[in-house]
Amino acid sequence: MNDAAKPALAIRTGAGPAGPRTEVLLGVEAMTTCYGDTVAVQNLSFEVHRGEFFTLLGPSGCGKSTTLMSIAGFERPTAGRVMLAGRDVTTDPPDRRGMGVVFQSYALFPHMSVMQNVMYPLRMRDVDSATATRRARDVLELVELDETLHHTRPAQLSGGQQQRVALARAMVFDPAVLLMDEPLAALDRRLRQTLQFQLRHLQARLETTVIYVTHDQEEALVLSDRIGVMRDGRFEQVAPPRELYERPRNAFVANFLGNSNRLPVAVEQREGTLATVRALGATGGGLQASCEELPSAEEEALLVIRPERVKIATGARADGGGGCAAVVQDVAFLGDHLRIETRILDEHVWTVRVAPDHDEVAELESGSPVRLSWRPEDARLLSLR
Repeated sequence: MNDAAKPALAIRTGAGPAGPRTEVLLGVEAMTTCYGDTVAVQNLSFEVHRGEFFTLLGPSGCGKSTTLMSIAGFERPTAGRVMLAGRDVTTDPPDRRGMGVVFQSYALFPHMSVMQNVMYPLRMRDVDSATATRRARDVLELVELDETLHHTRPAQLSGGQQQRVALARAMVFDPAVLLMDEPLAALDRRLRQTLQFQLRHLQARLETTVIYVTHDQEEALVLSDRIGVMRDGRFEQVAPPRELYERPRNAFVANFLGNSNRLPVAVEQREGTLATVRALGATGGGLQASCEELPSAEEEALLVIRPERVKIATGARADGGGGCAAVVQDVAFLGDHLRIETRILDEHVWTVRVAPDHDEVAELESGSPVRLSWRPEDARLLSLR
């Protein structure tokens, strides 16, 4: 695969060494959670498998944190059930559910040392001091927090170190499920990326079951076995990262998870899973895309394709052939790739992502005529609804 065809984001495969997870550990059944007249979560149902990293992804206010807090027991669902290992825990208080929680603010006790913070859940469970100390040291070593920091107060730690303490405290009593509410959101980008991979490797090593909340698409793709994309308290799609990225169910998922080029079209002809379409308002047709659910010709749809899947031709090669004629608006060098902004059909802005040494674009500048094309299977037709 050449650089131009690579996904713009790192994507986890969604299966461990032994294949996809199958044993259900936690189930949410028809859960609705309301705050007065406001419905935060609407009739939500899903299952999380043992050892799975399951992420709730969506914009602010979509209900993902409310879902997590309802699972943890800090919010009481208005309707529905939360099942853990076959047991109904819907009305159990948080400390009876056997779940570890890592909050965005970390919620560390400022008057306690790192060691005391991590030992706290064990002391609350009447674990003797020697055992609690040993287990706290073991888990702090696991999250790679240096022993010289064990007797330091949280205020003296960096953000990344505080995050590791919070993770260690949540893991020290070997919880059935680890719940994490945007734990990396307050960190700078470089540290966040480093901790993402460390968290991913730690979870895979321990086979801990994790339910993770984030609004960061890259974070979700890197960490998750499966992702539930939420909007207005419901799931738009639940699938492994690659499936969500390459086969979004609707325009919301395609737009929220990664960048995508979009073009309203009318279906002219369909053969199997491939369709020939024309842009709405345009006289020419002959554009092709894959389709799975759109049933008939003349139906209006949205053609969606990722920037790295678009091919760009210049000079004599831009004068004819398939695809769309376009005009370059801007070329930006972003280190590992070039982002080329183009305008097609006089009104639609499309982005093309290519390797920085791509021969076709060496002399491109604003106003350059180009031709954009793609493999039919790389473009998808989605409902306009």
